[in-house]
Amino acid sequence: MPKRASGQKVIVDLEMLNTLNAEGCPICGGKFTLGETVVAAVGSWGSERRWVHEKEAVWDRTRKAYVER
Repeated sequence: MPKRASGQKVIVDLEMLNTLNAEGCPICGGKFTLGETVVAAVGSWGSERRWVHEKEAVWDRTRKAYVER
């Protein structure tokens, strides 16, 4: 996860796009696009937060975090 992004929801810029698209979205496997909204979510990969497409995650009020759908 990029160090400069402190929030749980960000818009993909060019630097982030180049970093994230090396692996793609850990949930759907798709690539990210410039200007797209992504969220830091936890999922089947463990408790480490990773950037995923916003539509692939939901907000969990109890955890106060995005989680994989």
